[in-house]
Amino acid sequence: MTHASCSSFITQSPAAKTGYHVNWHEAAICAIQIELRDYANLLHFMTEYVLGKNSYRIDLLVVHKVSGQQIPKNIARIFRTYNLFEVKGIHSSVTTAAYYKTIGYAGLFVDQISKQTQITAIDISITFLTFRYPRKLIKHLKEER
Repeated sequence: MTHASCSSFITQSPAAKTGYHVNWHEAAICAIQIELRDYANLLHFMTEYVLGKNSYRIDLLVVHKVSGQQIPKNIARIFRTYNLFEVKGIHSSVTTAAYYKTIGYAGLFVDQISKQTQITAIDISITFLTFRYPRKLIKHLKEER
C-alpha cells in the first residue's frame, strides 16, 4: 500500500453511529508512510508481513535499505535495518501478552531472514503504535525488567 491509496481505510458502515468505519491498522500504516514519504527511496514498506508458513503476521515491516543513512523524523530515530510495527486500534492497548507476542515475532523474523542474509537482533527495532498509554505493561516492565 502506498500513501496514494490511503483513503481506503475509511468505509461507510450503516451499523456505525457516524455512518463510517475506520480501519485503524490501515490508517496508522498510511500515516507512517505519509510521514516518511520524503524518504521513500530509502525505505521499503511491507504491510501484513507473513512470518514463514504460519499465520503469524507483522502489521508493518519497514526495511531501511541504506541503514547508515539517518532519517531526521521522530518516528525514524530508532530505525535499524528491519523495523517491526505492531498497531493497536483506538479501543485497544499494548498488553503484556501483545508485548511478548511481538518480541516472539521478532525472534521468528530473525530466524526467517537470517537464512537469506546475516542479521542479528541488533538489526531490528520494534515500535508499538497505540492510542492508549499501556499502564499495566509499563508497570510490568518496571517491576520485572
